[in-house]
Amino acid sequence: MEQDIFRDVYKEMHARECLFQKAILSFLCHCSHSHKTCIAEREGIRCKDDAAQQQCAEFLLTIKEKARFSLKSATTQNLSHSSNLRLQIGSLRGVRALFNPKVIETEKIADIYTLISQARMEFKQLERLPFDKIIPYIGRYEGRRKRKKPRH
Repeated sequence: MEQDIFRDVYKEMHARECLFQKAILSFLCHCSHSHKTCIAEREGIRCKDDAAQQQCAEFLLTIKEKARFSLKSATTQNLSHSSNLRLQIGSLRGVRALFNPKVIETEKIADIYTLISQARMEFKQLERLPFDKIIPYIGRYEGRRKRKKPRH
């Protein structure tokens, strides 16, 4: 019962859920249009702007389609948490490298919205991005290593 109430409150508060929530909560990215919320002990990220969320949705839809092989997935509908992180963080790192090839790859993404906006302005349409240069970053992204369980 409590779980159902939590889910309802969460959905109400996150009617405009941030599509890069996993990347932001991993502390590897930031977005000027994100707003962090907490319900009980759970954190969530919502988007402050409909147009920003639409831009991110378009970017993710485009990159998911182009990255199926790299994600080793026939479909991009229900990706695992780790595959979503690879897609989100890897693609943003790849786009950032288009504009700043000397940046350290693992450096935090300063602003997701600004980066995607810059890509849209430079290439006119997100479908025109040089995916051959972006996709390798998705394949290279490695999440946290699994911790070994202590032996007793």
